[in-house]
Amino acid sequence: MNRKMAAYVQELPTSNGETVQIITHFGERTIDPEATKAAIAEPLKKTPEYAKMQNHQAKINAQRQIANEAWALIALAEENGDAGNAAVHTSAYKAALSAIAVLEDELRPLINEYRAVWYKLYDENPEYFPCGIGQCECEDGEYDNLKEKHVRLAEHQRLTRSGEIIPDWRDIEYQHKANGKWRKDKIKFIKEALPEGSILVDELTPEIQAEISEQQEHERIASMSDEAREKAMEAALDSLADEADRLSRRAAIREKSFDAKAYYRDKKGAIEKKYARSGKSKPMSGDIGE
Repeated sequence: MNRKMAAYVQELPTSNGETVQIITHFGERTIDPEATKAAIAEPLKKTPEYAKMQNHQAKINAQRQIANEAWALIALAEENGDAGNAAVHTSAYKAALSAIAVLEDELRPLINEYRAVWYKLYDENPEYFPCGIGQCECEDGEYDNLKEKHVRLAEHQRLTRSGEIIPDWRDIEYQHKANGKWRKDKIKFIKEALPEGSILVDELTPEIQAEISEQQEHERIASMSDEAREKAMEAALDSLADEADRLSRRAAIREKSFDAKAYYRDKKGAIEKKYARSGKSKPMSGDIGE
């Protein structure tokens, strides 16, 4: 198991009421120092470096014991006024101290060798804190496989914990034509694919945008009351008349021929047809995006 690395996952709902775990990123797990020290304690005791250090430390301890005993005998001899024994024990005490100094000098390189082995075992046998919420350990070889797939993901793709690549079009708006009408919608759940024939909103061609605008205008008018429709048509006809009048005055200034009434008559029919009272049924909810 690649215990060093962890996959960070997020659980998301799907349209069928289930959930799926997707990998958001990867990262190293945190080493637990105390658990690592405990794990290498026994292997460390089996190393030659540990044995050498312990044997040398035992020699030092033995000399310290000799020094302590000699010190106690010196005190006793001096208390009894026995100068001869005091001198003998003093000589033994000094000899023990000299031996300790030599042994301690010899111990330092052994300690350095021991520490080198300790750090090597610590680095090679790490123990990690348990994975927290949103973390998962990776099995042998699994991390490299998942990492490679994750790096190669295209836009709007996600990688699941099981290694499956799934679509993710959540909150992406699209237009889709159904029953002859354009409708705008968006994907709400992960794993949902875009419907066949759908077009992303930012990829609509000018022609389709014009078709959608025309449909929106038709549905707006169809939803109006007769009174509102009549007022809107009159306003449009007034605007057409104003335009014909403006073009007529400009033509007169430029000494050109322009028939304002003919211009008005040519375009009046299209406006009246646009606001005709037939087909007043309201569009179905959601037939077209706003």
